[in-house]
Amino acid sequence: MMDPRDYNSEMIYTFTSYIYWFILLTFYFSVTNLLFYIFLLFFEWDFNNMSLFILSLLPAGPSLSALFYCFNKMEKKELPMPTKVFFEGYRKNYKDACKLWLPANLILFILAVDLQYYLLTETIFSNIMFYVFLILTVLFLLILLYAVQINTFFVFRIRDIFRLSIYYVVMNIKVTLGNLGIVLVSLFVASKTNYSILSFSICVIFYLIYLNTKKVLQDVKENFVRTDEK
Repeated sequence: MMDPRDYNSEMIYTFTSYIYWFILLTFYFSVTNLLFYIFLLFFEWDFNNMSLFILSLLPAGPSLSALFYCFNKMEKKELPMPTKVFFEGYRKNYKDACKLWLPANLILFILAVDLQYYLLTETIFSNIMFYVFLILTVLFLLILLYAVQINTFFVFRIRDIFRLSIYYVVMNIKVTLGNLGIVLVSLFVASKTNYSILSFSICVIFYLIYLNTKKVLQDVKENFVRTDEK
């Protein structure tokens, strides 16, 4: 039987290791996404600046893949230096992440431009279309949360990744709503405090999304993959 003191020491070590990882991962995510942080510093967070916000996310694809890669190592209790793991994941997934993220970013940009147009056009039809495109944008972002993680850990064609992601958005509604809830709560907290808080909590937010989506990743592995992880 484990000595309670040893158990407590292990818990403290794991907790402090996670804090250390989150601090460094937040720093590395910031360094690899300077455009996003420049946007947060110099522009207001509203629909009029949405297209600029989407453009600021251009470098984010490989960084997000690197974060999910690190979270997977953390869950396996593989806790070497986070610097090594982050840039290993960044380098390993860079090409595949760009193949997925660049067209996804283009779609987000088009949706953002449409949202801005219908927001500024004051007609009943424009008001209806604004909410239609808002729903489409939210749905696409939920699909993208699945797609980035599937792309990080498995090898599929891009169109198959999006097919799988759409499938899981519909068939795993509890996970989908969980991801939506995490994002909405984060935005609500940021709106009541300061949106710059997102820059410091980004790793925690995506870690919660990763934990919520683990069930889906396991299902992909068991039902759609012949080989193991990347």
